[in-house]
Amino acid sequence: MMACHLHNEKDALKIIQLLCEHKHYKDGPRIIDLNSTDRAHSNVLHHAVFGNKINVVKYLITLKDLDKTQQNNDGLLAIDFCQNSDIEKVLSKF
Repeated sequence: MMACHLHNEKDALKIIQLLCEHKHYKDGPRIIDLNSTDRAHSNVLHHAVFGNKINVVKYLITLKDLDKTQQNNDGLLAIDFCQNSDIEKVLSKF
């Protein structure tokens, strides 16, 4: 999640992709849980949107095991954190 807060979006995307694609064996499960949350019950998608990282958001929504409808403790979805109309367009499909 914290990679979403890096200043450089290109680096954030590389780290997220590396972590999401890493497996202990070829056809095994991911070593990270995409739906893990912080204390506010926000997942990585919430953080990517909050950090205004459109390319990270675009990548994350392609991952079928990510819960794109996760609500945080305040009942907010990732789209509720949008500060960018392009990100809002991408997320409005969910």
